[in-house]
Amino acid sequence: MCRLAPDCLSAVQRRVSCRGSIQVAGQRIQVGIGHADTTVDVHTTDATWRIHLDDELLLEVPRTSGKPVARSKVRKPEPPRRPIKPKYLPVRQSTATRNS
Repeated sequence: MCRLAPDCLSAVQRRVSCRGSIQVAGQRIQVGIGHADTTVDVHTTDATWRIHLDDELLLEVPRTSGKPVARSKVRKPEPPRRPIKPKYLPVRQSTATRNS
């Protein structure tokens, strides 16, 4: 159960995108671009989502999705496993071919 509200069913974490939105249970919620790249806590009740940042309530949004919450812990994006190879390399011309 949640420590902030007695009627809270569960709490999950989400990372705010660079455009200022999160997605919980298939529902996209606009938090605000000022909160981009931060991790927020989303507390669920039967009818609402409560978005908290550092124990401060940012907003309360009506719940329109009946889907269950899939993930509870947020992960940072992983770097690519293999280095990205360029499609082509510029060819250096030798000084002999430039002057002729």
